[in-house]
Amino acid sequence: MYKSKTSLFARFKTFSYAFFNSWYGYGWILLLLDVLSALVITFFTTEKAIIVSLWNKAHLYALGLNILLLLPVVLSIAMLVYAMDTSRYWRRSVTSRWALQGLLLLMVLPLLCTATVYGLYRAWLGVDLLAMGYLQRDFVVLLGIIVLLQVYFKVRKEELNKRQMVHKMKRLIHKQRRTYRFALHMQDRMLKNEGDHMIHRAELLLENARLGAELKQLQEASEKLLQAERDRMDSMRPYARFSWGMLQGMLDKVDVSFDHTTFESVYVRFISSVFFVGSGAARLFYVRMMDGRKGMIAISSLAMLKEKYAAILTSATRDELVNVLALIEIEVLEDKGFLHRLGGDPIAVARDRAEKLKLEYVEVLSYMDGAKELLGIGGEKK
Repeated sequence: MYKSKTSLFARFKTFSYAFFNSWYGYGWILLLLDVLSALVITFFTTEKAIIVSLWNKAHLYALGLNILLLLPVVLSIAMLVYAMDTSRYWRRSVTSRWALQGLLLLMVLPLLCTATVYGLYRAWLGVDLLAMGYLQRDFVVLLGIIVLLQVYFKVRKEELNKRQMVHKMKRLIHKQRRTYRFALHMQDRMLKNEGDHMIHRAELLLENARLGAELKQLQEASEKLLQAERDRMDSMRPYARFSWGMLQGMLDKVDVSFDHTTFESVYVRFISSVFFVGSGAARLFYVRMMDGRKGMIAISSLAMLKEKYAAILTSATRDELVNVLALIEIEVLEDKGFLHRLGGDPIAVARDRAEKLKLEYVEVLSYMDGAKELLGIGGEKK
C-alpha cells in the first residue's frame, strides 16, 4: 500500500512538472484566464455598468472570492485538456475522448463548483444563494465560461500545430539546400582535372534544374497548405461569433408584466414570440412565452429587440418576431405557410416568407453544427 501511494505521488509529480513546462501551464496565462472568468461571472449580469460596480465593496469582495474559487476550475480544465491531448489512447479514441471531456467539464465540474460555492456561502456567510436566485444564473454563466475556455485551448492548439508544421517544412527545405550544395561542391572537386568536365557539368546543371523544380513544388505545396489552414481558421470565426450571440440571448433578461401592474425579469430564451397591438403612440408590445403565458414587454420597437438578439429572434410578419429556439416546424403550403411554435397557435405567413424563414432556420442549424464542430462536440473526422 505504501509503495502504491508513493508510485501514484511520483506519477502526479512527473505529470505536474511536464504540465507546468508546457504552454498549457503558463502561469500568467492561467492567471489571466482566471481573472477574466471572475470578471465575467461577477459583473456579467449586474444591473449597473461595470465601471460603477468596480467601486462597490461588495462586488470587489465577490470578485476576489471568485478569483480564488475559479483558480482550481481553470487549472482543472487546463490539466484535463493537456492530459487528453498528450495521451496516445485519447488521440486514437476521438469519440470517447470528447464524450468523457463533455461529461466531466460540462456536467460534473459545473455541478461540483455550484455545490461548493453554495456550501461555502451557506456555511461561512449564512447566505442561501439558491433561494436568492443567484445560483441558477451563475450556473449558466459558469457553463458558458467553461465552454469558452475549451474553445481557447482548442484554437491555441491548432495555431501551435500549424506553426510547428511550418517550422518542420522550413527545416526540410534548408536541409535539401545544404545537401544540394554539398553534392555540387563534391562534383566540382572530382571533375576538376578530368577531361569530361564539361559533360558532367552539364549533367549537374540538369540535376540542379530538377532539384530546383522539386524545391519550387515543395514551396508551392507549403503555401497551399498554409492558405488552407488560414481559410479554415477564418471559417471558424462566424461560428464563434454565432456562439457568443446565442450565449448572450440565452443569458439576457427583459422586463415583462403578466398582470399589467408589475414587471418581472424573464430570460429572452423562454420567449416564443413578440408582437404589438395598436398603431402610432398607442402601440403596446406583448410577448408570448414558451409555456403559453402572455405578457406586456417594456420596449419601444421590434427592430431594436431584433437587432440586439439577432441570433435567436427573427421576423415572422411585419408586426411579430419569433424565437428560432421555439420553432417546432415550418409548414409551406401552396398559397401560404404556418410557423408551428411552442407556447401558442401556429403563425400564418405568406408563402415566400415561409420559404425564406425555412432557409434561415436551416442556416441557423448549420451555424449550430459549426459551433459544435469548433468545440469538437460529436467527434472529429479521421
